Amino acid sequence: MTERYGPPAPGDDKFTAKARLHQSIYRVHMKETMGIGPSGNASPFSNKPAFYGNIIMNGFYSGKNFILPETFEYAQKRIAEKGAGETLDRFMLFNNLLSSIAMTFNIFHPLMMIKEKYPEQIAWIIQGMFPDFDIHQIDDIRLAFVPRPIKEYLKDKTAMDAAILFSDRANRKYLISFEVKYAERLGTDEAHEKVNKYQIAAHTGLFTTAGLEQVNDCCPQIYCNFLLTEKYRMVHQLEDSFSVVLAPKDNPSTYKEITSLRKNLKSEYKYKIQYYTLEDFMDAFNQRCPYEFLDWIGKFKERYLNLKTVEIGV
Repeated sequence: MTERYGPPAPGDDKFTAKARLHQSIYRVHMKETMGIGPSGNASPFSNKPAFYGNIIMNGFYSGKNFILPETFEYAQKRIAEKGAGETLDRFMLFNNLLSSIAMTFNIFHPLMMIKEKYPEQIAWIIQGMFPDFDIHQIDDIRLAFVPRPIKEYLKDKTAMDAAILFSDRANRKYLISFEVKYAERLGTDEAHEKVNKYQIAAHTGLFTTAGLEQVNDCCPQIYCNFLLTEKYRMVHQLEDSFSVVLAPKDNPSTYKEITSLRKNLKSEYKYKIQYYTLEDFMDAFNQRCPYEFLDWIGKFKERYLNLKTVEIGV
């Protein structure tokens, strides 16, 4: 089994190990050669290369990490046009079947396609995912979105995994930003530009004293993403903004991180951080999805959510 599907990775929790195996089985099903991946939590170009079952080779040319060929073409275009300050990683996007950024492209690029093909229906479709929002018109859908110029925001490379900009019936403008996780944990690395982030957090008026102390002390990834969303709201004078974390229901880290941020927001602003399971999100989308995209949803669920139960022997 290990020889066919690849070895388990050091440090994987139970869900990550299961998801890695699931993607390894997917690779075998595609008849793709096992590629070299990171050793533990090192970079893909670690000094200690190792083969992992969830890594493919030459994905930039094969497109095997994407469900729709149009999404593959879009990913190639984004890499070709990648600008200074963008952290979009070619290896993770094309060769790592377990990567959250590739999964994000597999969710939101089809939504972009639907918006283009059905501009009169896309607001109704997305309203089904967010029934509490007054979504009258979808103004834009963006992927791996770094607002520019960077100096007007967090002054670092923090990006929204995806973003939906919409208008309500009174033509007031809103932003939904997304942090999308598959098997990874929400980051806890110490942030750069902490003084700037603290100043933004204080200026928003959203945080408790303990929340401001947290931003000043460490500012975990979920806080940075939240601050970018709120800074974008202020710069563009939007009516409101919402930060959404999307992750499989069994991902063990997301609930803890979301709870940490929510408790450090003033009570009247706790609604600004929300959590949706990928399972519920895709099921809601399935209810209003155009017929020709239903096959994509089925393939997405099989690719990422219907995890196999087979175990790798050691």
